[in-house]
Amino acid sequence: MKKTFLTLSAVLKTASICFSQESENIDELITDRPDQTESASIVPVGSIQLETGGFIEKDNAIDNVNYSNLTYNTSLFRIGLTKTFELRLIQEIFQEEIKSDFFKSKNEGFGPLAVGGKFKISEENGLIPEAAFLTHVTIPTGKDIFRPQHAAMDFRFIGENTLSEKWGFAYNFGGEWSGDDLLFTGIYTAVLGTDLTNQVGLFLESYGFITEGMEGDHRFDAGFTYSPKPLLQFDISAGVGLTEVAPDYFVSLGLSTRFLK
Repeated sequence: MKKTFLTLSAVLKTASICFSQESENIDELITDRPDQTESASIVPVGSIQLETGGFIEKDNAIDNVNYSNLTYNTSLFRIGLTKTFELRLIQEIFQEEIKSDFFKSKNEGFGPLAVGGKFKISEENGLIPEAAFLTHVTIPTGKDIFRPQHAAMDFRFIGENTLSEKWGFAYNFGGEWSGDDLLFTGIYTAVLGTDLTNQVGLFLESYGFITEGMEGDHRFDAGFTYSPKPLLQFDISAGVGLTEVAPDYFVSLGLSTRFLK
């Protein structure tokens, strides 16, 4: 089972994409949750966007050992500094529980702080996708059991293409270095998103993590977003693991909002 610390979501870490509008519209809320595919959009200059929620994954391993990872708080703060760059701060609170017929252990507390940025590369133009580059550095902070031994780093190249007035396709390619064993893990994501109504969005996604010398962790998830107001979004999503090392299933709930200057 792989415990994912991404943007995060981490674990976790985007939404149904509103491709029918321009990303510079300050009344449009484009988020990096609840799916794992980061968007190519940058938050408007001078604004702060909060994307937070809860996440649980379950895995029943061999010998009746059950794993449960609960993330109480998957808060991502996105701060618009320029038209092509946003500052990103990520802080999570974890609970990890292991049960079997013979023992039980439980740990909870703050995870490490991650600091990073998203850089806009291009706007969509025909076959040229809307593109961005994303990176974070994870600082060795938080409770001892969740604190990495060394600073870690992740990065992604992001692309988005409009398929029709209502359907869009987005994808990420990148990787991360573990802060404990310094192993490199490749990351891929691909998501289809659509607007079912002006307020409700749907996404379907496949993604995975590939570490050299280990079995690949591949997953599938889907979910909905609901926006009762222009700058407020609620989301719900769930997924399943497709390989032995992936969790059996996982569920996420969250909300996102933006504070304008």
